Amino acid sequence: MLNNLVRAEVELENILGIKRTTEYPEERGISSGDVEKLGETHAQELRHWQGLGGGPIADIFSVIEIGIRIRLFQRQLDSEFSGLFVYVERLGACILLNSTHPLLRRTYSAAHALGHFIGTRHPTETHRQNEQFLSREERYADVFGQSFLTPQDSFTKAFNLIVDGNDRISRKQVIILAHQFGISREF
Repeated sequence: MLNNLVRAEVELENILGIKRTTEYPEERGISSGDVEKLGETHAQELRHWQGLGGGPIADIFSVIEIGIRIRLFQRQLDSEFSGLFVYVERLGACILLNSTHPLLRRTYSAAHALGHFIGTRHPTETHRQNEQFLSREERYADVFGQSFLTPQDSFTKAFNLIVDGNDRISRKQVIILAHQFGISREF
């Protein structure tokens, strides 16, 4: 399906005379070092490169498609698949998300796929719902996605404002915080 979507988009671009340009950030590599720290650092660097600051991201799909110029598609897939990321030198990066998943799940899947793009572009990854992130690449992409959507400093500040010194957090406070950052309550 992704091959067909990309082929159709490229064909349309060629018919219309559109020359697709990309100025991707460089692939960072994750072969050495603590993958959690790398994921956090690289996520913040990409936010800075895109001028996103530390606050919530209103529309990650636009950031990916317009800001970074990754081909992004959303189509119905088997429910067990969350997304697919591929990188082909002559076509660039491509992400396919499962359109049957709720918006907040697709948001996270997009951030996770973006982590694969930044960390290691060449291995093709398929993401399944409720997947255990065990490999180095998957752990990196998971931390990258979380850090990209919820930068530690601004998320901690928002959390502290919401709990207002209480040692317990209510369900309502979790919902407000999740809504503020556009993430699921389970995140």
